[in-house]
Amino acid sequence: MNSILKTSFIGLLFCISIGVSSQSKNETSKTSEIKPEEEQMKSADPHRADGKKGEDGHHTEVKIEFATDYIRRGWALGTEDASRMNNTPYKSFQPVWAFQPTIEFPTPIKHLYGELFLNIWMSDRADKDNEQRILQSKSGGPELFFRAQHDIDSGNICPSPNNCYTSAGKYVNQNGMSRNSAGEFTLFYDFEKSRYGRFMVGAFRYAIFPTNGSGGLSKTQGYVSWELPFLEFLHPKISVYKTVNFRNQGTPATGLNRSALYIPLEFKYTFREDKFFKVDIGTNIGYMYHANPRNRTSGFSDISSFIKFHLGNFFVSGNHVNRPDVHLYDNNNYFDGATRLVHDGHVQDPSKLYGYENTFVYDQINATFSDPNVRQYVKERYNQQRIVTNFVYFSFGYSKKF
Repeated sequence: MNSILKTSFIGLLFCISIGVSSQSKNETSKTSEIKPEEEQMKSADPHRADGKKGEDGHHTEVKIEFATDYIRRGWALGTEDASRMNNTPYKSFQPVWAFQPTIEFPTPIKHLYGELFLNIWMSDRADKDNEQRILQSKSGGPELFFRAQHDIDSGNICPSPNNCYTSAGKYVNQNGMSRNSAGEFTLFYDFEKSRYGRFMVGAFRYAIFPTNGSGGLSKTQGYVSWELPFLEFLHPKISVYKTVNFRNQGTPATGLNRSALYIPLEFKYTFREDKFFKVDIGTNIGYMYHANPRNRTSGFSDISSFIKFHLGNFFVSGNHVNRPDVHLYDNNNYFDGATRLVHDGHVQDPSKLYGYENTFVYDQINATFSDPNVRQYVKERYNQQRIVTNFVYFSFGYSKKF
C-alpha cells in the first residue's frame, strides 16, 4: 500500500508542479488579453466541435487506433492470452496487435451521447495446438500415443465400445485471438458544467463476440463520473462503475469482469493545448471492490499511465500499467489453471506445461518421488513464474471531429 501511495503522490506532485508553473506563466502574460468569448470556450461542452456553440455544435468524433495490446483495468487481454496460446512465459511487453476503432456521436436529445468501441485482434487469430499431444481423441484430451501403440500392436483397435483409435489424431485448441475480439457500446448523459464541477451518468455493454465452439462473455455496467471543481488544470475525475448484469458462457476464467464496483481516479494534463503539436500525460488509479464473487477480495487493480503526442489529428502513445495488489490476480478466477497455492505471487508458466521436454520432466518427477504431495510440490516449483505486475504497450492512430 505504501508503494501505491508513494507512486501516486510522486506522480501527482509532478503533474501539479508542471501545471502550476505553466498556468502561472500563461496567466501573467495573457491576463489582459482574455476575452469573454474565450472564457466561455474554456467551460464549453467538451463534446462540441471547436469554435461552435449551442446545440448545433455537437459533433461526431471518429478515432482509428492500432495498439500492441489491450489492457482493461489491469486485465492484459492480449499478451497473457497469446502467452498461453504460444506456450511462452508471461511478459511485460509482448506485442499482440489490435485494431481499435471508436465513434462517438450525439443523439437527438441534448447532452445525450453514444459511443461504440471495438477491439479486433489482428495477431494470432487462428486456433493453435498448444497442448502438443502426439495423439488425442479430441481437443483437450489426454496423450494416447503410448497406450494406443501398445493396443494396436496387440490387435486391440477398440479397447472399449466407445473408444476406438480410428478417430485419434492431432487436434488444435480453441484458443485463437479471433475468439477474444470484443465490442463496447456506451450511452451517457453529460451535464452542463457548474461551480460544483461536471457530472456524467451512463451505462455500457461490453461483450466478447461469440464464435463457433466458444461462448461469449458480456456484462453491463452503470456509472457516474464527477469532474472535480478544483485543480482544473489537472482535469481530476472520479467515477464509480457498478456491474448490473453479467453473462459468461464457456469461459473458465472471468478475469476481473465480475467485480461489484470499479472506482477510478483520473488525472490528465496537456502541454501546448490547442496547438498543432501537443502532449498529453495522465494516470488512472483504479480500485476494485469484490473483484470476484468467490473470495470477494478488494484492492487496487491498476495504475495506468500514458503519454500521448499529437501532430494535428495524428497521435502516438506510450502506456504503462502497474498491478499494485497482485492478490487480485493470484487465483483461479483470473488465470486458467492457476496454482493451488493462491496469494503466493506465482502462476503457472505456459512454457512449462506442454510439449515433449516438459512431459519428460514430469515423468522423471513421478518416477523419482512416490509421495503425491512431494510430486505436486516439485512440479509446482518447476512450472511456476511470478505474476507480471508491470506492462508496457504502444499505440498510434488518427482522430477526426465532424
